[in-house]
Amino acid sequence: PTGATGIAGVTGPTGPTGPQGDIGPTGPSGEAGETPTLTIGTVTTGEPGSEAEASITGTAPNFVLNLTIPQGPTGPTGPIGPQGVQGVQGEVGVTGLQGIQGVQGIQGIQGEVGPTGPAGEDA
Repeated sequence: PTGATGIAGVTGPTGPTGPQGDIGPTGPSGEAGETPTLTIGTVTTGEPGSEAEASITGTAPNFVLNLTIPQGPTGPTGPIGPQGVQGVQGEVGVTGLQGIQGVQGIQGIQGEVGPTGPAGEDA
């Protein structure tokens, strides 16, 4: 029961809080929303040491993800790999033009006299 209304302008003490009421019935389910789609937009390499960035553009339900990923430091040079198999021999090319004849060289020194040969038969 509610008590009598007090005199206007005079505030009285607040009464005690009442017990909690029962839970009400569950309301109706809402309509199913559209399934969002997410596509990758631009992927940019940022400066070394910069912060990674991501932004989402587009309107529901079609969204676009744009990324900026900083460049990492250059790694050490790796070991030399094994030699690959030799490739097939290529076709023989066209024979080139003959070159010009060179200058004649100087005459060599005279050789030693050889031994005398055997005597011939008399005829």
